[in-house]
Amino acid sequence: MSSDSRLMWPFANKKQNVTTEQFAMALLELMRKHAEGFCSGLQKSAEEKWNLAPDEVVILGDELLNVYLWMVSLILGKDKQVLNLLHDAHFARAYNSGSTKEEKARLANSAQEQLSERYTKYYKAWSDDMKANRSTALPMEIAQFLFPKRKPVLDIFLWVPIREQTAGFMISAAELRERFEIVET
Repeated sequence: MSSDSRLMWPFANKKQNVTTEQFAMALLELMRKHAEGFCSGLQKSAEEKWNLAPDEVVILGDELLNVYLWMVSLILGKDKQVLNLLHDAHFARAYNSGSTKEEKARLANSAQEQLSERYTKYYKAWSDDMKANRSTALPMEIAQFLFPKRKPVLDIFLWVPIREQTAGFMISAAELRERFEIVET
């Protein structure tokens, strides 16, 4: 069967059944693949302009995870169980980075507060962009968190890749969701 005739097969577009956990894993892999290029590209662009300190590179990576979690919540918000699994993994990662029980709890709570703050800011910026039919508020807001020691709002060189990468991931996440039916066994 040629690839062209397979496309016409009536069941070729049937969704694959997966569990919440399986879909969350597929989504994490998609996030990882997108984030690798996004992070290295932003880091390279920023280092052409600024001399980034090692802690700024760490902040960039951590904040990009917040951006990706927010994008998932925007695009796949109806899939609450998937989002809960991703959040749980994020908070567990923060918890496990501590050395004492108190420090673990503090780090997990801090991660939750930080993510909540980002969601509030990003949803507002997204809403502002949608109302004004433009796409600058969200990249500007994201840039502020990615590079908190800088003044990224003044640097349009960051807005374009942030806008392109976020749009690209949102499309990819929506397309991934369309390929699967989440079923619990």
